[in-house]
Amino acid sequence: MAMLWLETDDLATIAERIVRSGACVVEPSDGQSMIITDPDGIVIEIWQTEEAGDG
Repeated sequence: MAMLWLETDDLATIAERIVRSGACVVEPSDGQSMIITDPDGIVIEIWQTEEAGDG
């Protein structure tokens, strides 16, 4: 199975936009990541990057 992994520095905003667009959400955002599928069924996991000084 193919999976695409993306990072963002603002998962909350991205998650909101994804849900509004009607995308298929497999696993809703838990604040650190979320999993969706694209129209072709490819699984996409989106991760929140750590802010500078958080790690």
